[in-house]
This record gives sequence, C-alpha cells and structure tokens, in this order.
Amino acid sequence: MRLKTWLWIGACVVVLSAATLAMLQRTSASWLEADMVRGVQPVTDASQPPSGYFHQLMDDGQADGPLTVRYRSETSAQGNAVLVIALDNKSRRVTNYNLFLASSPTDVVQGGLYRISAQLSATDSVRTPLMLGLGFQLYQSGGQYLGDTSPASAMFTGVLGADQPVQASWLGGTRYEQQDKAPSSLLPRLSLYNIPPGFVGEIRLTNVGWQTPAAAQAKVEMASRQSATPPANAWAVAAGQMLPLRFALTPQEWTPDGASAATLTLRAPSGRTQAYPSDAPVIMVSDEGQALSTWQVRVPADWPAGASKLLYAQTGSSQREIGDVSVSGQTGVFIGHAFHRYPGASEKLFGPLSMRYQFARSLANDLTYLNQWWTGDGDYDWRGIDRWADFHAGTGQRRLLITFSGSPRWASQSPQQAAAMGQPGNAAPPRRELFAAYERMVRDTVSRYKDRLLAVECWNEPNSPDFFTGTQTDLADLCQLVHDGAKAVAPQLPVICPQADSPETAAFVYEARTSKGDSILSRCDVVGAHIYNRLGHDTQGRWYAAQRLDDSLELLRKINQRHGVLDKPVAVTEYGVSSCVTQPTRQHPQPFGSMPSTEAGDALYQSLGSFREKGVWMVALYSFDHENNDPKCRPGGSFTRMMRMDEQGRQVVDQAVVTRLNEAVRDFGRPDGVSTR
Repeated sequence: MRLKTWLWIGACVVVLSAATLAMLQRTSASWLEADMVRGVQPVTDASQPPSGYFHQLMDDGQADGPLTVRYRSETSAQGNAVLVIALDNKSRRVTNYNLFLASSPTDVVQGGLYRISAQLSATDSVRTPLMLGLGFQLYQSGGQYLGDTSPASAMFTGVLGADQPVQASWLGGTRYEQQDKAPSSLLPRLSLYNIPPGFVGEIRLTNVGWQTPAAAQAKVEMASRQSATPPANAWAVAAGQMLPLRFALTPQEWTPDGASAATLTLRAPSGRTQAYPSDAPVIMVSDEGQALSTWQVRVPADWPAGASKLLYAQTGSSQREIGDVSVSGQTGVFIGHAFHRYPGASEKLFGPLSMRYQFARSLANDLTYLNQWWTGDGDYDWRGIDRWADFHAGTGQRRLLITFSGSPRWASQSPQQAAAMGQPGNAAPPRRELFAAYERMVRDTVSRYKDRLLAVECWNEPNSPDFFTGTQTDLADLCQLVHDGAKAVAPQLPVICPQADSPETAAFVYEARTSKGDSILSRCDVVGAHIYNRLGHDTQGRWYAAQRLDDSLELLRKINQRHGVLDKPVAVTEYGVSSCVTQPTRQHPQPFGSMPSTEAGDALYQSLGSFREKGVWMVALYSFDHENNDPKCRPGGSFTRMMRMDEQGRQVVDQAVVTRLNEAVRDFGRPDGVSTR
C-alpha cells in the first residue's frame, strides 16, 4: 500500500473569484429557461465555443501566462458531431476551465429532474489529479452563487476508456449539502480542474443532452410519473443479521422536506411478518436524481430460510411490494485483516487480539510478505509461514488469504533493484527460467494449507513500481502460474486477480494479457481493486467524508461491466483511510483521524455495511498494527483507527473502534466465516 497524495472527490466545490462572480451575476438579469440542446453545434471561430455555449478561464488573476483554448468540429465514426477542445496552459500555476453548456441558467422547479449528459474522451494527459466532468453551478434567488456540484456519475475516468457516457442530474428541491440550501437556478457545465503548468491536451465532447423542462412541463412530467412503480429489488441476508438497503420512491412518496412516516414489512411465505416502523425515514438522492428510501433493518434470528417479500407503506397509504429478500447463511461479506506482527512483537506490545476477523491476509506480515519460505527450486523453509497460519487458522478453518507477491532476492530478475518494504529485488518478477519452479512453489504451498485457505491472490498493487517492475505480460503469465498451481491441488479454491492500488489505476491489471494473448481475467475467479480514503454514510444518509465509498464501488462495477466480468465476485483486499487525504463534510466536520473514537467506529461500521450492501464478497482492512504513526494522517499508526496514542504517547488499542468492528463482523460478515476468537 502507498499513501495516496492525490485527491478525487465525487462532489467538487470550486471557489470563484470576485470577477468571475460579477460576470455571472451580470448575466442573471436576463435569465430565461435554458435552451434544450441535443448534440453539438459547429465551431465557427476557433477561439470561441459553439453557439449556445460560453467558456470561462478561471485563472482568477493568479496565472503568470495564458491558458489557451482552441475549438474545432469533427465527425465521429458513427456520424455524430464532435466538439474538440484543445487546451495549452502556458501559466506557471495551476488553473481551471469551465465550458457552460447552455446559453443561460434555468430556474429550478420543485420535483423537476434536470440532467446534463454527454460522451467524453480525452488524451492521456488528462489524468489524476486533473478532474474532468459534467456538473452544475448552483445559484440562490437573485443570482447569488451557491456552489458547484459534480457527482461521480459525471466524472471522466481514464480507466473506462474513450467515449464514456457521463451524466449529472439534479432533483428540484434537493438541498446543496455544503450550504444546506436548495438552489433556485442552475447552469450545466463541463469542467477541467487542476490544470498544471505546461499541460497540453484535448477533450472530445459528443452526444450532449441538456434536459431542462419548463415549470409547466415539469409538472406534467411529475403527474405522468405519479403511477409509475420503480423496478423490483432483490436482497440477500442471513437470519439474525443487519440488512442495509435502498430503494426508489415514487414521486408522490417524496418531497424536499423528506418522506412521511413509513413502515417496512418483511413477509414470509407462511404469512409471518416483521414490521419496521419509522417516524422519519431517511431519504438520499442518487447521482441520477432518484429519491431513495434508505434503511438498516435486522432480520430475526429465527426467520425461515428462503424467499420472503419486502413491502413498504407510508402512513395513510396502502402497501406496495418493493422486492424479494432471500434468507440464507451463504451470504454476507468476508471481513478480514492484515496484521504485521501477529504472531510476533505485537503480541507483547498490544496483548491478545480482541477483534473478530474472518480471515488474515499474508501480505505485510513480517513472516510471509516476500514469499520468503521459497528458498530454492523445490526448497522451502516453512517455519515462518507455518507459525502465521497456525496463529490465524485452526485445522479446517478457511481463514487464510495467501498473496503470492514479490520475488526473493535469489529468484529476482533484478536482485539489486530498490523496492517496497526495504527488500531489493522484491518488485521484479522471478527470472523466466524459474517460472516452472514458481508454479511448483504455488502448488506446494496451496497443498500444505488448502484446508485452511479461503482464497489465494496473485501479486500486490502491480501498477505501482514500488511493488512490480515487470510488464503486463509478465503479470498475466505469473497469474497463469498461480492459477494452474493452485487449481492442480485445490480446484475449487478461488484465485483473486492482482489488485491495483485504486479502481482508477486498475487498467494495468484488467488489460494485461499472457504471452499467448489470453486475458488475465480468464485466469481469475475474483476481481477488484484496493480502496483507500473513502467512507460510507451514517444512518441518516450523511457522508462521513467528501470522498464517498459508494463512488469507488460504482467505478469498480463500471470497470467490470466494461471488461465483461460482472459475473465474477468482487474482493477489496486492502481498505483503509488516511486523514491526510479525506476531507470532512458539513455534517461530520472532523476528518476520520480526528473523530472521537465512537464516531470513527461508527464510520468504519457503516462503511463495512456499504461493502455488504453493494455485494462485495471479501474486504480486508489494512492494517491493525502498523508502526508508522503519523498523528495527523494515521493516529496510532493504523489506517483503520483501531490504534490510538495514549497520554504517555504510547501506541495502544482503541477498544471503542475495535468493538464497533466486531459488531460489523456480526452484522455484515458471512456467517460461515465468523471468527471464533
């Protein structure tokens, strides 16, 4: 794991200069209902955007040179008009660019849906920390600037390739979170933020759709949707566990002030029911502008297995069926951990483990992180890994995740090359002549521990040169060896694809192919990526951080869809949070590292609930006993807040956070994997 220094947020806020605000406020005197734009008009002046658009170069008087923007028209292979935007930042400072996609702002009608959509492509130079996407500038009555919003659904992400469909929606009456006010008007725009000095790149914009119904049209649209029933849902849960869920409300069930008192009812085929009344149901609005009723309910421990119905009714209204709930013990998310020195020095420093965890990941443990038990072709020193395995899993307990990552120095293609963890040669692949020996090592390791293995994983964060310096072909060939070696002795054992350090960087893995041209994805049973510095929401639908966990999980879903592997389970083999990267929200004004222990524990609990809600198969927290303490970024030396510093400056277990984690394992963890510790 590397500490990420960049920032990517789903709802970005931009502070504009006084000159910029004055320009926009002058425009407000003649605000009319915005044009309905479909497609892109031709460029007539290369220095100006097409008719109906206007741009804004936001150097705010700070730039030491110009940001040059040139426009041209092209036609796509499908015959669609394309607007090409070429940018050249000759400034010595970072600057920003806005292209407004309507001639004037539009008034917001309560309950009306406003949506800007397009397809975006960009040159490779448009990458983190640059942020490219659609969104809205929001205004109060009288044209006073309220804020900017760019939901994750509207952001361009390089890992998803060219011609990405993006969209931003606003549901009239929704309150802007940063100011807790509902906008009176809005203006759609395309933005590129954080443009560095010397940047040269192009953006390609096509299939623009700006849907802005006038007040009367919005009312007609609302009326036509009154009887519309949202699609049915399906959930799975174990008896006795918590079921986090969201479902779409019909227009008559939602107002900007919230929903009426309501009751969820779980009904078994036998007719048995369990009611969950709420005087103030929580409503969240999705990036698509859909009002979602948000709940967490506990299924009774003696609830019968099989399919039950879930029904919803607001006070004074009849029930409607919202979906099926499958009750089974074969559901939930495996919740595990990385331990650096358990077994080892941490036992004396922090005492016996008091947390519940369903598996331990080998990477980063002092005894196992370097495949160091592999001492030669067919030669092994099992003492360290045996000690690790015996500590974390008894006979027959499938509680181990072994990550085959790194090359012992004797086997490395580049034994002198610097690498992570202070181990030269570790990041290089094994020498090609040792590939057969590598496969035998995997086979022999799996054979030794197969009754205690939950899964095996091929390499760690290979997109990072700290952990991997080989090619994509090297990576795919190594995963072929892990797959073949593991399946030879344990055919049903899941093999996890390598995980990049974030979904945004996952292309290095997903696009890798073997020497024979086969996709690496065909050699894995499970896919995913590491997720850092993202948090879920509380029981009131309020986000614990500006960086939303849901956005990363949705990006993973889109990546899997693009590569045709939506049918494969998703694992996140590292999850943690650094307070140097996450930003607080208005409702949770303290960053994760500064939250009181009870609030931090709740944030961790609810985030694990989000993994459960999104159907993630496995998540491993990184990490418990990390010694690299940074009071601001990692108080207590833990990315998961399970350590703290006491009054004497000593690292100690934060039992309040650990207790909440244990409750998350109980409520969201897979029942057949619950720890007996």
